[in-house]
Amino acid sequence: MKKYDFIKKKGFTIVELVIVIGVIGILSAILIPTFISIADKAKKSNDQALIRNLNNAVAIGKADGQTFDTFTDALEYVEDYGYNARNIKPQAGGEILWDTTIQDFVLIENISSITDGYKYFKVYESIPELEEQFFSIYLSNSELTLDDVTVKVGFDAGKNTNINAITYEQNIEEQEVIIRTLGECDIHINAPLDKVHHYGDSKYTYIDEVSSSSFYEYGTSEFTTITSGRIVIYPESEVDGIYLKGNDAIIAKTKDASFPKITRNNAVNSTSIQIVDDRGNIQNESSVSISGSTVTTTGDVPEGTIEDACNDLDTPVDENTEKMATKYVMRVGAAVEGDESNYFHSVEEAIQSILTATAAKTLYLLKDLVVDEPIVLTGKAKKAPTTINLQGHSITGNGCSPLNVKMNSSLVISTGSLIGDSEHPAIIFESATASIYITMTNVDTIGGIKNICTSTGYIRLNGGKHTLNYLTGRVLISVASSTTYFDNDPSSHLNTFRCALAQEKGLYKVTRKTQNTSNYVLSANDTFTRYASIAEAIQYDDFPGVAVRLLTNITEDVVASTTKTLTIYTGTTKSNTNKYSFTGTVQTSGSLSLGYGTFNLSNINVKTLSVGASCTVNVNSGNMTAISVKGSTTSGADGTLNMYGGTNAGKLTYYKAYYCHTNIYGGTFKNNLTSSGSGSKFTIQVMGGTYKNASVFGTFDDFIPQEGYKTITNTDKTISVVADE
Repeated sequence: MKKYDFIKKKGFTIVELVIVIGVIGILSAILIPTFISIADKAKKSNDQALIRNLNNAVAIGKADGQTFDTFTDALEYVEDYGYNARNIKPQAGGEILWDTTIQDFVLIENISSITDGYKYFKVYESIPELEEQFFSIYLSNSELTLDDVTVKVGFDAGKNTNINAITYEQNIEEQEVIIRTLGECDIHINAPLDKVHHYGDSKYTYIDEVSSSSFYEYGTSEFTTITSGRIVIYPESEVDGIYLKGNDAIIAKTKDASFPKITRNNAVNSTSIQIVDDRGNIQNESSVSISGSTVTTTGDVPEGTIEDACNDLDTPVDENTEKMATKYVMRVGAAVEGDESNYFHSVEEAIQSILTATAAKTLYLLKDLVVDEPIVLTGKAKKAPTTINLQGHSITGNGCSPLNVKMNSSLVISTGSLIGDSEHPAIIFESATASIYITMTNVDTIGGIKNICTSTGYIRLNGGKHTLNYLTGRVLISVASSTTYFDNDPSSHLNTFRCALAQEKGLYKVTRKTQNTSNYVLSANDTFTRYASIAEAIQYDDFPGVAVRLLTNITEDVVASTTKTLTIYTGTTKSNTNKYSFTGTVQTSGSLSLGYGTFNLSNINVKTLSVGASCTVNVNSGNMTAISVKGSTTSGADGTLNMYGGTNAGKLTYYKAYYCHTNIYGGTFKNNLTSSGSGSKFTIQVMGGTYKNASVFGTFDDFIPQEGYKTITNTDKTISVVADE
């Protein structure tokens, strides 16, 4: 057997381990900083590469004519290249910012080296506290809802439309900042040392104080109030109105921009108008002094500029009223401060809002309008007529008629202008509803006045100057109060009984004739003139409804074409104790209402015959679609109907709570006799007549024939009341 020798093996000694660890430590001390430096350089290189790539994209945009006035412009542009800069954070530290001066992205490693942080935009998720605001703020959180944000640096709302107001307030050092808003956001500026550039959409802008070198408006503002400093208007801006609240306000515009409407409060008695270049440098200046209704100007300003800017400065106006006028087109009813519920963005919306109103409404136009297609008014107002007060404003059609009325209820238009041209009427009326009308009082028109109604609707003109006029259809000239002028002969549309026609300075002048008080029929609609007959009062049918008072006994056969109600009563007033009589016939396509007197109607052809207070009506023959006997609630002012003949196709209605009397001696009744209300002030006697059937009166005790009379059934199943012999 072979013999093996076993050798004993040893591990590292402690000394050896210490030496190894020491070597490793030395190597780590040498290599780790090198590795870190390499990693930091890689991160920094990545950040710098990112900045280069972002700015390369921006450079491409600039070369293509893209402007980057705001941080939003830059962010939205680089997103097309795959960069969401809102979420980019530098890997090597520092900040990635937008430099508003050079309009490029920059990487700032040492923030403490910056002394003018307002020149740089930084992305924020929320608004920093005021004392922490160093960089201008870009708000990346579009879901954040804020009431009133106050900043002392620039601000960009990004995509956030949930900010009610932004206030920029700063008076420590001179700054030039950018404010960009979005949506229904108010802007408040109180920065006497600063220049502020506004972009984007805003609601109301209030410039309490800004430097004389300026608030630059590139965006939109429904209404701007300025107390001190200057506002510059650029062509791309949309400012509906500027309101001067202090004498230190300056209004400027570039050459190609237009002045918005400029108004003032009563404390302002001077201002300054400037024409500036694209950088806001003054080219021409004119000081404007306001004294009463006189505006005087001095300075080298292009012709027409001052008139354009100052045509509304003569008369001071209320700020809130003017603010609403710039935002809205029309107001319904009285203005209530702070309440916008009765203001509307279009005439059509305003009309639609009143169709169910329980009282007649007046609509007020708040500004001049220019329309590319006609304003079309439709619907039927529950309470008519509706009144549109133009308030001295105009509606101008740009290659079209400004107004097309298709309403099914009457309309009054007053005090302003409707402007078409030789090919487009100032107004077109084309309703299919009978007996409605448009009254135009003190309304000037250019272009035709065109009525193409398929019904008996008409247009009445009272006052105004009408040029390029061609009157089509049923257009009437009433001249109730004002002189009316035409450049074409309006004779065929003139009521020559009331109106006088003459020529004055190349125009046809229509005035009211001299008052006639010697005759005896007075129209209640036209208290100026008395007439020799009812026929004269209703001739030309230019009343929406005719009412005449009798001043003596009269015998006349009356024919009225109006589909409205013809009302006849007696005395100089309704309560006059002198009750006169009317004897004759009445024929009208409308209804007949009678009161205060005696009416002997040998023959009538009307719709509803209404018997009112203090009158006796005797009907011998004729045709009616309905009869109403109401009388009065006062004893001694009874209404009495005596029917001797005639045909009533509808109901005969009497009112139990009124002093009224119905005596039927004859006639034909094709529908029920009915009562309305309760009471016992009435009487009814049935002593003759022929009725459709027994149910007409058989179920009502009131209608039982009087003693001495009986009913018989005819062969055609009608019921007749005859004397009981």
